[in-house]
Amino acid sequence: MKKLILIAACAMCAGSMMAQRAGSLYLGNTFEFGGSRTSSGTDDKEKSGNFSFSLNPEFGYFLSDKFSLGFQATASLNVSKDTAPESTYGNAKHRNRTFSFGPVANYYVGLSEKLYWAPKANVTLSFNKSTNIQDDNNNNWNKSVGFGFGVNIANFEYRATDRLYVSASLGLGWISFRHSKATKWGKEVDNVETTGKYDDNSTNSFSWGIDNTISAVGLGFKYTL
Repeated sequence: MKKLILIAACAMCAGSMMAQRAGSLYLGNTFEFGGSRTSSGTDDKEKSGNFSFSLNPEFGYFLSDKFSLGFQATASLNVSKDTAPESTYGNAKHRNRTFSFGPVANYYVGLSEKLYWAPKANVTLSFNKSTNIQDDNNNNWNKSVGFGFGVNIANFEYRATDRLYVSASLGLGWISFRHSKATKWGKEVDNVETTGKYDDNSTNSFSWGIDNTISAVGLGFKYTL
């Protein structure tokens, strides 16, 4: 009986910790960044590395004490470089620029008086340009549009003040699906550019970060109005 009373009291406390946000508007932003570096081949001469970052401004509304619904836009850049001195192409650089937007939702579980587990789900429409640069006179690019959805289970928020919440997320918690269609291509050789359109070049991809090391870290905030 005492255990049941204790459990009920804890549930009431958890509910009271989250009773301040229902009906509130919020503004926020998340900055995500990550990178990696690998070596292979004879004497580790073949190397590759990448770095990525993104900005994710967001606004929304707390429908209840435990659930928020909002709209998020994302501008991201991923830059990578392959170094292979003995290769025909030598060094190659790759650059991906993406802009996306769509609805986003959070569900909140109180872990303590100020700390929350806040898994996040979103749906996005994205526009991407991928550029491959072999040298100053040889490069090509592709443009594509995509639709996808994702869930991040490794997302947490900390209540710094009554209105300000600081968030942190880990890339290992993402589960996502994306459908994309290449729309246009171009290439430049000796400063002469040629462009064209794809007739039908669609791809589907499913990815998750649970089996990987931490691929990206996100730091952000939310401010309730």
